[in-house]
Parts: sequence; structure tokens; C-alpha cells
Amino acid sequence: MKAVLPLARSVRHAAVTTTAPPSRIPHLEYHILRKLDRPQRPSTQANKLQQQTRHRSSAVDLSLSSQPWVAPEFDNPFLDHEADTPQYESSQKAASPQRISAKSSKVDFIANQIIEPDAADSPGYVALGSTDHEISASKLLDEANPERLLAWLSAHVAGKAFISAASDKDFEKAFCALDPGVLVEPFKQAQQYMRESRKTDDYEFAFERSLVNRVRRFANTIDFILVTRQEAGRSLTPDLCRHALKCAASVGDLRMASHIWDALMLPNNIQPDIECYNAYFNAHVWNLAYSEIASVSMRNTTRNLELRSKFRRPKNLLGYRVSPETAPKEPERALRARVLALFQEVSSRGLVSNEETFTTLMIGLAKAGDLAGVDSILKSVWNIDVNALNSFDEEEIESPTYYSDSHALRPTGKLLAAIVHSYAINNSAEKAWSLLDYTSRNYAIDIPESVWTELFEWSMVLSMNRSRVRRDQGQSAGKIPQQEVENLYKKMVDVPYNVRPNAIILSIRAKNLRQRRLLDVALDNLRHLQHDMVQHLKQLHLMVETIKAVVEDSRGIIQNGIVSQKFVDFRRDFQIAYLKAIQQHDILVLETKRLLKEDDWFGSDKQQIWPRQRLPQTIEEFQAYLPPLLKYKTRTGLVELHVSQHRGQASQDGPVRDLLWEATQIWHALEPVDLFRLATNLRVLPRELEEAQSNRVRIHMPLRRSGSKWA
Repeated sequence: MKAVLPLARSVRHAAVTTTAPPSRIPHLEYHILRKLDRPQRPSTQANKLQQQTRHRSSAVDLSLSSQPWVAPEFDNPFLDHEADTPQYESSQKAASPQRISAKSSKVDFIANQIIEPDAADSPGYVALGSTDHEISASKLLDEANPERLLAWLSAHVAGKAFISAASDKDFEKAFCALDPGVLVEPFKQAQQYMRESRKTDDYEFAFERSLVNRVRRFANTIDFILVTRQEAGRSLTPDLCRHALKCAASVGDLRMASHIWDALMLPNNIQPDIECYNAYFNAHVWNLAYSEIASVSMRNTTRNLELRSKFRRPKNLLGYRVSPETAPKEPERALRARVLALFQEVSSRGLVSNEETFTTLMIGLAKAGDLAGVDSILKSVWNIDVNALNSFDEEEIESPTYYSDSHALRPTGKLLAAIVHSYAINNSAEKAWSLLDYTSRNYAIDIPESVWTELFEWSMVLSMNRSRVRRDQGQSAGKIPQQEVENLYKKMVDVPYNVRPNAIILSIRAKNLRQRRLLDVALDNLRHLQHDMVQHLKQLHLMVETIKAVVEDSRGIIQNGIVSQKFVDFRRDFQIAYLKAIQQHDILVLETKRLLKEDDWFGSDKQQIWPRQRLPQTIEEFQAYLPPLLKYKTRTGLVELHVSQHRGQASQDGPVRDLLWEATQIWHALEPVDLFRLATNLRVLPRELEEAQSNRVRIHMPLRRSGSKWA
């Protein structure tokens, strides 16, 4: 039987290999995308767009079309008309279609799913102008919606009284329903690659999208609830402490987790179980990872390890400390010593460790630079011999240990994420590639999108050329050829993985293609990024129209002054879709600017072909994403194109600009955590949108800020 090549070796031949290597365990086809119908755009809005005056730059006439922007090679995503489908017609009849006046049948269908079916007959469902803020605590406990419970406990008088007076059983039920997997984790994925740079003086697009504030707000609310409970003389139970530790681990707050562990659990003789230890492990490993002083320098280089070993460290390295092997100073404060001491406690108490225990321990050892410890865990727990895989073929070594699906050590995506992170931050990209492929195939695990993104990002980091000063600091450790990044991309999108690259992967690939001066491939990559943005904006547009249709008849989404459960869930989906749309649009603008700044492309003479042929074609194709000032050199001198006015014209009058503007107004209205305040915002939202549209003035798209200069 022919063995399957590990990913690290097969990536090198991806450019010349036409057939995928055979796999002993077939991979699941998980990229089945649901295509959304495109709703009809309101005619009144189209008339307003046509009536707006056109502005051209006084510095230079680009002689480009002044018509509303349409994505090249794709249909206009927001101005098309589609016929109603029988599926939605039948669903509308069952969901009281007369309640909603919407723009399309699909908007009608989704809007009626948000509205409670018994709203018309229930006295609890009132209009948005109602001042009745009473709501049944038993109903909230039964539905266990995290956002509704969080708003009720933190902002409502009855909720605050419930914290002090409720029985242990009822309070546990309410507190443990505040799931960080719903309140925090989805926003981590949507905001992980976002910066603070988009806060501008432009009110239309200035908003608080910081993950730091969201995490801090959640941690403060959890702390407030626990303190209020203690001040009422109520004791904390093991379930409360366990969930509080999980919340502290989710926000990366070691101080909060240590206070729960040392001041609440141990003095009250609350014995921690394996879930408590796992949460405490994660709090150590990911401390300050989501704060304003987040550890952006996770890579273990000679200089970073030296700085992390000091008692006084830079702000971006305050998350954890490592202890040098020679003359360690206070080794008990180092991350490696702490996680090993905790693991020894787990063993001494006789607790059964699970996959999360060992994967978190792996990451803790890897951050301290102990790859030998990571290899040892893989070998002893899952029988994955890293050294043997690098020296022998797979058929010549023993297979990994088999665990049933219900076993605590059955590997999942957590193990794959730990493998990639552990070896990548220690400059071992090839080991990360090989082990990821080997583990996923032998255990039939689908590789999550976040794992592919992190692997691709670290591959790009390790492929970059470094200056002499950087090389002296250890930045060149583990360097791989730049071609390996593109080979990895081809391997990802090909069978058996069939990865659909997201905006982050395409942005990283664009940087690699610019460094290698491959113009045609870079343009295709930019078109791919644009196409994905358009597809995502279709979903955002559908959500915007649905919200506008729902708030026109507010009865059924406000229950006794608080927003209903269905609308709260829909709001969270809208917020995540909006953040991703903004992220994709920012990336597209930034990558267009960076592509136009390059002039020495292979096959395009920077003195003839690029300035006279390729550059004008590129400007015309991506006119909606041009930088405000474009400079390039020709044989006869320097050319400056002041295209800020044209950029505003191309983007504002188009559907993308209009959609982002409307979505931003709705974002401001839906942002409050206090659901009672949110009910007031929804009541005035139709009027605010109408007034804002009538008073809307022409402004340019906000620019990203890089350091102290506008980019």
C-alpha cells in the first residue's frame, strides 16, 4: 500500500502535482454553502441615489465612469429583482404575513420567524412605547437566553433583587446560563483581526468595535453579580465557582481566576474538579490575550524569550513570564512552572485528565519554549511520535492510540489547534504542517477554519525576509522559502481539504504575492477577495431589510419592555455579520492600496507596461477602493493622482456604500447591552433612519490609520 505523504512534504510538490495523495480515511465535505436569494431594493432609495450630485477631483480627471459601482464580473448584489419562491410563500401563510410590510418574500419569511407567534394574543407583548418593564423571572429561567438574562441581572431592579434573594438552585441556573460561548466567543472570531484604527471623526462610520471593551464589560458584569451575591450573605457553590472560572478563562483574566480560586474556593473548602482545573489552566495560558496590552509578540525568539524572563517586561509581553534555564529568578512565577504545578495537583487528587487538560498543558509548555515537553505529551497520550514521523514513513511507525468517540481523550479540533499554535510559535512550521495532516487523517477530524488561518498566518511570518538587526534578534529562526506559502495555499484549496479561504487568508496570500512580484496572480486574488465580500454583503443586506421590516410593526418583539428572545438571537447574528462585512471591506481597500504602491512586477516593466497599461486597467477595475493619493514613477517623472473625490464618488453612490451606511446606523441602535434601552432605540429607529437619510451629506470613506500617518 502506498503511504500518504505528510503535508509538509507534499506541500513542496503542490505546484507540480496534479493528483491528490490517497487518504486512508476520507474527509468530510463540509463546505456546502447556502445561497441566499437577493431581495429587491427599494425604489425610493434608488431615486435618492440618482439625484445625488457627482463630484470629480480638481487635481486630475481620471475619465472613469461616474455610474454607481457594480462589482466587475459579478451581478449587482443589491439592485436586482427576483421572483418569490413557493417555499417562502407557503411559510408566510403559516407565519401571519399580514403582520409585516416588507420588500421581498424572503424578508417577510425571516421577519415573521423573529416575531413571536403568540404576540397578537399575549398581553405581555406590547408596543415599543410601553413603560411596563415587568417580566417573569421564571420565564427567563426557563428559556435560559444568555443575553436576556445578562441584561435582566445587571440592569433591571428585579434582576438585582433576584441576585440577592434567589435560592441557590435558581441562582445557579441563571448564572450558569451566562454562557461565554454565546456572549464572547463569537465576537472573538469576528474581531480577532480588527484594529482600533477605524475610529475616526466621521460619525457615520465611527463606532466602538473593540474586542477589549466587550471582554472587559463581560468580566465586570460577572464580577458585579458575584460580589452582589456575596454581599447578600449567600455562599458560593461549586457550580458557581466552576462557571466563574470558565468566564475568567474566556476573557483571559488570570487575576479574576486567581481570586476565585484562592479567595472563594479554597477558604470555603470547595474542591475543584477537572473542569475547574481546565479553566484555571486556560486563564494562565491566555492571560491578557484580549486586553489593550495583548501579547502581540507570541513568537519565541531569542530576544522575546530574554524579555519575557525579566521581572519588568514590556506591556505587550505582560501576559506571561518564562524562566531562563541558567540562573532562574523566581521560577515559581514562570508559566511553565505554574502549569506543571497545577498538573501535578490534578494527578495527586486522582482526577481524570481529558483532551482539554493536555492541549492546554501543551500550549503552556510551548509558550515557554519547551517543545520537548510538547513532543512528550503527544507521544504518551496519543502515541504520536514526532521524531519518528520526521525520520520514517508512516507505514513503518506505530499508529496513534485509538479512542472511541465517547472517550475523554478522543481528539477534536482542540488538539489540532494546539499542535499548530505550539509548533508555529516556536518556528517549526514544517512540523506543524506534518502533524496537522497526520493527526487529522488518522482520527478523521475536520480541520477548523481558524486552524487553517493560524497555520497560514504563521507560515507567512516565517517566510519573510529579515534585516541584519532582526536576524541578530533571532527573527530568521525557522525561515521557510516564500514559495512554500503559495504551495500551502494550493494544498488547502485542493482535495481532500477543499478549504474555502476567508478574507484573512486571502489578505495574507496577497502579501506573499506582492513580495514575489506576481501581478496576475495578485489581481486574481484581489478579485476573489472582492467576490467573497459581495457574497457576504448579500447576507448583510438581507438582515438590514429584515430589521427595518420588523421595527415598522414592533408588536411581538418587545415583551414587557424587554426585547424578545428571537430578536436578541437575530441581533447577535447581525452584529457578527456586520463586523465581518466591515472587516472584509477594510481588507479590500487596504490590499488595493498596497497593490497599487508596487511598481516592479515581473513581466510588467515599471517604466513602460505598468504605468501606461496595467496601472490604468487596475484603477478602472478597482475604482471603488482607491487610496486618496496615488503616486507612481514613470520614465519622465513622478505622477500624483488625487483620487479621494473620485473614491468617494465611486463608493458612496454605489450599493456597497449605502448598505454599510444603513448597517452602521442600525449597529448603533442595536449595540446597547441593556435590552430596555435597546427597546427604546428600536422604537425610534424608523424615524432616525428616515431623518438621517434626509440629512445625509457626502463624505469620503474613512481611512485606516497606520501609526501616525493616514494610510
